[in-house]
Amino acid sequence: MLMSIAFAYAATRIKGLKSKLLSETRLRQLLEVKTIPEMIQLLEESDYKEDFVAMSTKYSDMELVMRALHENFKSTLRKLIKISPKDGREALGILLKEYYIQTINAIIASKASGTPLLETELTFADPSSEKLIQKIMAAASVEDVLLRLKGTEYAQKIRKATKEYEATKDFRIITRALNEHYFEMLKTLNTKKYSLLWELIESKNNIKNLMVVLRIKQKAQNADASKFFVMRDKFALELNKINEFPKILEKVSQKYPQIAPSVNESAKTSSLIPVEIALEGLMVKRTLRILRLGVMNFAAILGYLYLKELEISEIRKIAYAKKYDFTEELKAMVYSFNA
Repeated sequence: MLMSIAFAYAATRIKGLKSKLLSETRLRQLLEVKTIPEMIQLLEESDYKEDFVAMSTKYSDMELVMRALHENFKSTLRKLIKISPKDGREALGILLKEYYIQTINAIIASKASGTPLLETELTFADPSSEKLIQKIMAAASVEDVLLRLKGTEYAQKIRKATKEYEATKDFRIITRALNEHYFEMLKTLNTKKYSLLWELIESKNNIKNLMVVLRIKQKAQNADASKFFVMRDKFALELNKINEFPKILEKVSQKYPQIAPSVNESAKTSSLIPVEIALEGLMVKRTLRILRLGVMNFAAILGYLYLKELEISEIRKIAYAKKYDFTEELKAMVYSFNA
């Protein structure tokens, strides 16, 4: 559904930004180089140049890659807020909460495990959100985080979850409550007005749920993966009831026959890398299709954001593959983000 003419400016900007995403050729080059410094050199010839140059004064090698990608994504969020038309900013604000809540959840997990959180795991969309994030980062424990979230929009959900958390000390009870808050905010978006937007949201959510099921069920076939879903979908819930991992893979092949070869490869090697790459490629194709349909639609903004998020995720994977020597397993990851 076409929206106001105010989207004309945003659509033009999105088209320009999309053209700067990595091509299949560039992605293949990143996979083929042997070292992280060689990879950095290639990325400095792309739209990531400014971030790599800025971060190179303090960092190098793997740390430079992580810092530059992190800065680039934060810059992308700010850019999208700036170019988004007024009648779409409320919707964008809701959608950006996903990254904000991911950051809070990462902090909670860090406090629960006692594992230090890297700055590159934090995502800010605006200065006001940064203040609260820094406040809870300074907390000494999960309980202290909960105290510091009092008086925020998350307080009601956290209050309801606190009793169960105190009984079990399972931090995932709190992170699940925050995810539920995000889902309730999503439900305020008009499905008719934002039909293509919802198609994107559901597509990303369903693939994310599928990956969650595969990762959890591979390790513990009787485990309940549904507690990690933000939005529940029928297929993921169906898979969650199956306690035999080979049967889960069989169901995935039947649902997505176009990625059956990758599913079979994962079954043979006991590695989820082939099927996860195939699912991400499927998400890229779906997003590109919706982008073409929604040129003058708010979905174009979200579609570009999803592509950018996936692109950065793939670059990170390639960097880790160089560091830990498993690049060969990523060779199937040769789809284009700017097609």
